[in-house]
Amino acid sequence: MLRKIYNASLPSICINSLSFLREGQALLWMHGMSDAKERFLKVYANIPLNVREEIILVLDDKPITWNVAYVEVKNDTKNAKRILDALVEMELI
Repeated sequence: MLRKIYNASLPSICINSLSFLREGQALLWMHGMSDAKERFLKVYANIPLNVREEIILVLDDKPITWNVAYVEVKNDTKNAKRILDALVEMELI
């Protein structure tokens, strides 16, 4: 139920990037966060405070709530990518 409410209102997100050659070198400029991280932060911002304490997944036998996921993702920890991948797979973000 939560998935349908929040996914329905998400705009399509793109990462601004520019590739060009300069003096024989390929340069890539990227602006913004990864797509999954940006989607997570938008969904998290719209979740009611009491729902943020609910468990959304279990990672290495540890319950992960929206708040725990937020701390991990915001701080770019080693578990952040695993959490984002799981949330994308479950279509929560």
